[in-house]
Amino acid sequence: MTFTCLLRRLLPIAALLVSCSAAQEAVNLRVAWADAYTTEAPDGAAALGPRAAELEALLREASAQHLQMQLAPDPRLAQIADWIAERNAAGDPPQMPRRIAMTTRAGVPFPTPAMIELRFSTGIDTARLREAIVRQVEGLGHTAVLARYGIAVREVGDTQVAVAVLTAADVDFEPVPRHVAVGDKLTLQGSLADRLHHPRVAVTLPDGRTQNLDGAGSRFSFAVTVAEAGKYAVEVIGDGALGPSVLANFPVYVDTPEPALPREQAVEQVTSPAASEAELLALINAERAKAGVRQLTLWPALANVARGHSQDMVAHNFIAHISPSQGTPDDRLKRAGIAYQQFGENVGMASTTIEVHDGLMASPGHRQAIVNPAFVYVGIGVALQVQGAAYVPVVTEDFVTLPVKP
Repeated sequence: MTFTCLLRRLLPIAALLVSCSAAQEAVNLRVAWADAYTTEAPDGAAALGPRAAELEALLREASAQHLQMQLAPDPRLAQIADWIAERNAAGDPPQMPRRIAMTTRAGVPFPTPAMIELRFSTGIDTARLREAIVRQVEGLGHTAVLARYGIAVREVGDTQVAVAVLTAADVDFEPVPRHVAVGDKLTLQGSLADRLHHPRVAVTLPDGRTQNLDGAGSRFSFAVTVAEAGKYAVEVIGDGALGPSVLANFPVYVDTPEPALPREQAVEQVTSPAASEAELLALINAERAKAGVRQLTLWPALANVARGHSQDMVAHNFIAHISPSQGTPDDRLKRAGIAYQQFGENVGMASTTIEVHDGLMASPGHRQAIVNPAFVYVGIGVALQVQGAAYVPVVTEDFVTLPVKP
């Protein structure tokens, strides 16, 4: 699942956080959860199971040659991959919400990871494995910026199930505890990767409000006193060549127990862009009803702009606000003759429509656009991308408030 969010001419975006000493060893996820979110990879093995070391070498080789990315090991991702591979081998693959929950429990603060899965016979030769890895890596898209990996392999009879979990690592900050108490002073101190600038931190508070802190340059230092118990959804955002990106996203629990892993739910695969767009509109307006704000009106001209951007992302294999061929959101709106007072855009991709929506709502910046009371009109565009034997929705949601008439 991939998400980015753009907000223009709005109130600033949010703040929260905490610092503690870094853990040196990876936590065993089958025994306990991590105490803190850390951007530094701990010590431990990043390749688990038969032929995992061979796959590790092939993955790093393919990433360097085809995406110009130098991957580094992260044993936390290997443990997550091992859990997924075990479930996949048993014919019970975990859905996205459970995978995200396991990622945060491992202390990984980076956004929803990318995943590669391979199934092969135990006797497959290295050349064929290399071909399979290259195909999977090329499918990640040329705008993917990945830096960490973990690999695990499970055997089922004469078949091996391999899973690689990959994340970006475009932000570095002091460790943040996963559990804190009311009255604690939460701090977030660190820096963005060299290619990024304009750091800000967004947090959804337990009552649903979103707060923001804005920074400049590449280094940041944010602090706030936590005054209310509950779950705080936190994310770090930075700007790059393709627009704003979520660099970290994780929950902090304040004097409240952590919920159990999400339950698996029956979902329908997406086969119709129009049906997916209608479902997203209903889900967005349901969220706005819960927040006590006005319903959005679908604007066909704005929907055409959103649909065109989703189709462009599928055609050119990227997820971002700024298109290499179509330019910025402002460029797209101007070509359509749409003027606005305030504008927001969410883009994302996941396995199903509901996964896209749930992922957006779990992100403070995306959620802010969805429930912002200033917005009046929305345009939703869905394009389908082939992924294996199924189609997955690539989504653009554009929100506007029109200029005030003189």
